[in-house]
Parts: sequence; C-alpha cells; structure tokens
Amino acid sequence: YYPHPLVSGIPGVDMDAPNYGYETNNSVIFNLSAIDATALTNVTLYGNWTGTWQANQTANLTGTYNTTNFTKTISDGRHLWGAYVCDNEANCRFGTRNYTLTVDATAPNVSAFYTTANN
Repeated sequence: YYPHPLVSGIPGVDMDAPNYGYETNNSVIFNLSAIDATALTNVTLYGNWTGTWQANQTANLTGTYNTTNFTKTISDGRHLWGAYVCDNEANCRFGTRNYTLTVDATAPNVSAFYTTANN
C-alpha cells in the first residue's frame, strides 16, 4: 500500500526505467519520477552494483514534480536498484519496491567449426 503523495504529504517516487530489467549495454540510464504536495528537495539512486547496497548518486530537486535521469556504468551481472526521495519538510520515503536489473553487455565467444562432405 502506498498512500498518494498529494494526500499524505509524504513524497513519492516511481522508478520508470530501466523498465524491462535487462540491459545489453554497461551504460545504464535510470529514470525516476518524484512527486510531493509541498516541495521536493532531492532524490537518491540506490543500488548494489558496487558490491554493497548503497546510495550511488543524489540529485537536488525543485517543485512538486520532477523527472530525473542518472547514467551509471555497471558491470555485467544481476543487480538490485531503488530510489529514495525527500521533501522540504524532511519527509522521506523509499520507492514502494526495489527492482532487479540484469546487465549482459559482453558478447559470447563462439568458435566456428565446419565439416566437409568428405569427412
């Protein structure tokens, strides 16, 4: 359950992208949309691609609605990511859930082989 930010007075954040959970490029764009009834102050991208669940980057915000992109270089593997948003009244909240992201940017190494009709 997630009370609407404009009614509860507590900010909300939607994690809009990557929305498929699978990337074939190590440069990943995270898109976050934040909303609040009073005034947003910041949104923080969290993830475990460094080996530890931690804040990775924070962006300062203004207004009551904001969309923010973070671009991160992430190694191949399965990673968890989420977001944390705060407003000017010190109300803060994590997104309603964390998402799994699989990065697979390394091309497979395939050895070709063939046979001839005489073999």
